[in-house]
Amino acid sequence: MAIRLPIDVATRVSPELSEFIEALSRIIEAVIDDACVPHERTLGAVRRAMAGGLTASLVGLGTIDPDQDDILLGEIDNLIQRYGATVAAENFVRFE
Repeated sequence: MAIRLPIDVATRVSPELSEFIEALSRIIEAVIDDACVPHERTLGAVRRAMAGGLTASLVGLGTIDPDQDDILLGEIDNLIQRYGATVAAENFVRFE
């Protein structure tokens, strides 16, 4: 079940918010693509990976802005609170 956003994000948000959404998508994609994450590609797995150093690794690679680290962790927490830790993370990846 894919969650569809009610608006066209690309045309209705500020460039800063669009960049933030893209950063969160990169983190989720990194977890989905990680062979070390055993079959669990949920928001809870993304949260654990972020807390375990994934975000810091992506900052080091230049994939994520270092100023977004805490904000992104808070946003994952908000998504988990709203949708649950067991929902598939791929539902929240921004596709272009």
